[in-house]
Amino acid sequence: MSGLEVLGAITGVLGILPVAVDALKTYKSIISSIRNAARDLASLIRDLETERIRLQTTCEVLLEGVAPFHMVDCMAKDPFGAAWEQYSPLLRLRLWESESSFKNHTLDMNIAATELKRKLCIYGDSSPKLADKVSIIRELKKGVSFTLNKKDYIGIVSRIKLGNLALSELARNNRGLEAARRQRSQARLIKLVRGLSDGIFQAIQNSTTCECVTSHRVCLELVTRDAVLTPNDLDDDVARSFKFHVAFTSDNNMENLGCSVVLTLREVLDGEWLKVARFGYWEKLQIALAIAVNTLHLYNTPWVDENLTLDSVIFFLPSSGEDLDTKFLARPFVVKNVLTPHRKQDTLLRAPRPINWAAFWVGALLVQVLIGKIESALDVVGPMDVPTIISKRNAGKQLLDEVLWNSSFNCRAAIEWCFEHVLDVAGLGNEKCCQEFFQEQYTVPTVLSNPGCGSQILIATSVDLLASETLYTMTLTSSH
Repeated sequence: MSGLEVLGAITGVLGILPVAVDALKTYKSIISSIRNAARDLASLIRDLETERIRLQTTCEVLLEGVAPFHMVDCMAKDPFGAAWEQYSPLLRLRLWESESSFKNHTLDMNIAATELKRKLCIYGDSSPKLADKVSIIRELKKGVSFTLNKKDYIGIVSRIKLGNLALSELARNNRGLEAARRQRSQARLIKLVRGLSDGIFQAIQNSTTCECVTSHRVCLELVTRDAVLTPNDLDDDVARSFKFHVAFTSDNNMENLGCSVVLTLREVLDGEWLKVARFGYWEKLQIALAIAVNTLHLYNTPWVDENLTLDSVIFFLPSSGEDLDTKFLARPFVVKNVLTPHRKQDTLLRAPRPINWAAFWVGALLVQVLIGKIESALDVVGPMDVPTIISKRNAGKQLLDEVLWNSSFNCRAAIEWCFEHVLDVAGLGNEKCCQEFFQEQYTVPTVLSNPGCGSQILIATSVDLLASETLYTMTLTSSH
C-alpha cells in the first residue's frame, strides 16, 4: 500500500469525527434539560474534537517539507485529495517501512469511527437521524445501538485515541530521514535499471540473426525513472512494473511511404526543429533532465557506454503534413548499433589518468541544450590530452551565465557541478559519485514517467513506419 493510499484511509476518520461532533451538539441542544446526558455529551464532544485536531496535526506533520507551505493547511483538511497525488513518492520516502503499521492503525481507527457513526444514528448523507426530543427518547428506549451514555463510547474513543497516538509517533519519528532514504532507494534503482537494460540489449542482440548489409539500429526511449524502492519492495516486483519503449530501425529507403522525420539532437540544436516543431523552454528542460538521469541509470551498459552525444540522442517526429505539438521533442531516444559492442571512452584520452567522462559529457550536452545551440568549443573529434580537456571544460564554464539566462539557477548549478568534477578519479561506477550526481541533476524540474523493463522480454504492440527508415516499436515488460 503506497503512502498516498495509507493516508487515504484517514479520510473516513477525518470525515466522520466532525459529523459525529455536529450530531452530538444537535442532540445536546435538544436534550439540554436532561442534565447527566448533556454533561456526558459535552465531555464526548471535547474528546472527539481533540482527536480530530490531533489527527489533522498528524497530516500536517506528514506534509511538512513535502508540500509547499501555502498548501499544507488545505491538504491536511483533505487527505487523499487531488493535491496529494503529485507528492506520493515523497510520502513513501517519509513513511518508509512504517507504511504497514500506519495502515493498520488507520484502518482500526476507521472501523471505530464507523461504529461511532452507527451508534449516533447518523445517515449516509452525514445528517443525524433523530431531529427532536421525542424521537431521541423513543430510540433510547429501543435499546438497540443508539446511546447517549458516555460509558458506551469509552471503547470507541479509546481506540481512536490509541490509533491517533501511534500515527502521531510514526509521523514524527520518520521526519528528517528522507534524504538518506532517497539515497538508498536511488542506489537500488540504479543497480536494478542498469541490470535490466543491459539484459534487454543482450537479448535483442542475441536474437538478431539477419545478414543485412547495413546493420540494424536499436533505440531506447530516455525516460526519467524516479521510483521509490523501500525495504519492503522486492526487486522482481518492481521490475514487473517497469516498461521500456524500444524501436528498431534500418537504413532502407522509405521516402515514398510518407514516413516521419528522424532528427538527432545535433540537428535539433542546429535549427532543423524550426521546420517541424517548437523547441521552447519546457522542451529544453525535459530533454536536459532525460539526458542527465539516463546517463546515470544507463551508465556502463550497451545503451550508454559512458555518455550520450549530440548524435546518439534522436527524436521521431511525424511528417510535416501533421499538426505538431511538443510531445515529440519531449520523447528523446538513444540509438545504438545492434551488432557493435559498446566501447569505453578511454580511447579518447591520451593522458595516463582517469577522467570523469560522464560529468564532462553531461555538462557539455546540458549547456548546449539549455542555450539552444551547438558550441564547437565543446565538440570532441578525437583523442584529447588533459590540457585539452581542461580547455573545453573552461569553455563550458564560460557559458554558465548564458545557461542561467536561458534556464534557472538550479540548472546552472547542476552543470557547474559536472564541470567541476571532470578531473575526479571516481566516476559513475562509484556509488558515492552516483549519489552526488543524482542530487545535483535532480535540481532540474522533474518530468514524471513510468519506468520500465525486465530481464526476460515479452514483445507486444505495434509495428510503425517512421522517418526515412523502417521503425519497429514495442513495449518491453519483465516476466519472471
